[in-house]
Amino acid sequence: MRYILIFTIIFLRFCLSPCFSQHKEIDSLKKVLHGFKNDTNKVNVLNDLAWRLQKIGNYETSFQYLDTAETLAEKINYKSGLSITYNVVGVIYANEGNYPAALKNHFLALKLREELGDKKGIASSLNNIGTVYRLEGNHYEAIKSYFLALKIGESINDKAGIAANYNNLGLVYFSQQNFPKALKCYLQSLKLKEELGNKRGCANSYNNIGLVYSNRGNYIEAMKNFSISLNIMEEFDNKYGIETACSNMATIFIKQKKYKEASVYGNKALEIATEIGDVAGIKEANFCLSQLNEALGDSKKSLQYYKAYVKNKDSLINEDKTKEIIKLQMNYEFDKKESEALLAHELREKMLIEEGKRQGVFNLVIISLLILVSVSTFIIYKRYKIINKQKETIEHLLKEIHHRVKNNLQVISSILNLQKGYIDDEKNREVFQDCQNRIYAMAAIHEKLYTKAALTNINLQDYITTLISQLIDTYKVKYPIKQEVEVNVGGLKLDTLITVGLITNEIISNSIKYAFNNAEDNLVFFKLSKNISTSIYTLTIGDNGKGIGFNFFEAQPSFGVELIKVLVEQLDGKIVHHQDLKGTVYEITFSVQASDK
Repeated sequence: MRYILIFTIIFLRFCLSPCFSQHKEIDSLKKVLHGFKNDTNKVNVLNDLAWRLQKIGNYETSFQYLDTAETLAEKINYKSGLSITYNVVGVIYANEGNYPAALKNHFLALKLREELGDKKGIASSLNNIGTVYRLEGNHYEAIKSYFLALKIGESINDKAGIAANYNNLGLVYFSQQNFPKALKCYLQSLKLKEELGNKRGCANSYNNIGLVYSNRGNYIEAMKNFSISLNIMEEFDNKYGIETACSNMATIFIKQKKYKEASVYGNKALEIATEIGDVAGIKEANFCLSQLNEALGDSKKSLQYYKAYVKNKDSLINEDKTKEIIKLQMNYEFDKKESEALLAHELREKMLIEEGKRQGVFNLVIISLLILVSVSTFIIYKRYKIINKQKETIEHLLKEIHHRVKNNLQVISSILNLQKGYIDDEKNREVFQDCQNRIYAMAAIHEKLYTKAALTNINLQDYITTLISQLIDTYKVKYPIKQEVEVNVGGLKLDTLITVGLITNEIISNSIKYAFNNAEDNLVFFKLSKNISTSIYTLTIGDNGKGIGFNFFEAQPSFGVELIKVLVEQLDGKIVHHQDLKGTVYEITFSVQASDK
């Protein structure tokens, strides 16, 4: 199932107007271009030509017009036109996956618009900058840019811009799996689009809202919103929108075991995607039909569609030129893609047959991946740290390492989320969710290290607060839970930060799931302090809930308990369960060797 990525107008991947019309308008602009002198009108036409050319993927010719527009705009000091030139350049670089170059040009456009006092243009540039950050995976900077744009849009009552900002914020929250916030933003965007009479925009919002409900397991509401989106798209004969809605509806029907309806919509999605040459749509439709035939027991047909899915997946990667995805794919060196498709298909069937064994095998694989990523990162970190004479190069390399590790962890989390959507058993779904939370606890640290100017002194209090808030949102509790985070230390090493984060994830997750009823004074807490005289760190963590009344570590030989024990041993520490206090409280002590003095 795909997202319809409603960026600002400059980041729409597919034009709503027919390709023939686009070429016709380009030809008309080329004819009138020669009739203008070297003035502002000529700059505007050059920018318009470049914009339309990049929409049909002709980047080379678009850049030629942009070079001419830039030279002329600078010569006649036409700042407004020059800002548009930089803006289109930023769009092309973002489409090519060159995010640093995209940001550079969008910031140049922003600077010019600030000099001109163009508030609407400033908000647009901030929105574009936020989108590039989002594509790059830098969610913190993306949200910050979107909120700045939103604030300016509200000050000038730019409803269209505000609607775009809310939608983009929803996309970020959706990618973070923060579905309550994503839904709230999508609904606010929809309301504004309805007020503006923007029916096409409403269709996109209905689709995004449907995706949220689908991921939350509310298939009735998901189908309702997908159907509304489909009706509007059919009204405008927007084939891309029709194809997307059909693909999403087919996926829901498969989950509801309505295979006849799934076949109708899945085949329609594939037919339209093939007609308009949408490689991404062809890929998703083939995957959907593969799942459908697998559910129907037709393994031969399922494999046929799956092989087509893999083929189009590779084509899409080449077409989009997304550098981060290419780097990840190169690490795997898949020389025999057909063999991989066969193996993947057999593995899926084996997993369904051996349901009882899946949890143990899956846990082993995930823990192995986590350990491999952590150990590799730590070794590389140590290796570069000793090269003191190349500090600037080291910091650049380390930031790149943390960026790659964060992206790899996000890929793992996405794979888990995709697989989770095909599991009906709630207990097994919970296992997948727990593993995703553990991965998030690690990825959040690497994201903070990548975005910081210096690669040391992470704000541990901010990290723990964000981690606990994410857990509360994830488990969708129906009663309020407060949190108290108190950190009176600093300078913890990377491996210690990750270990503390994983311990916090395990203990607080248990508190959220089992400790509370519907009381109003529910509390989870995290307190880390250091004894100056003994150099011993003390972590007190737990809740004020109903308690468990027995020695948790002796009575519950579960995977989570064993993981906590391993993590405490990794700190060379000790853990005590205080049964004499209200709720469930643990005290963990470890020595100064686990930190940078």
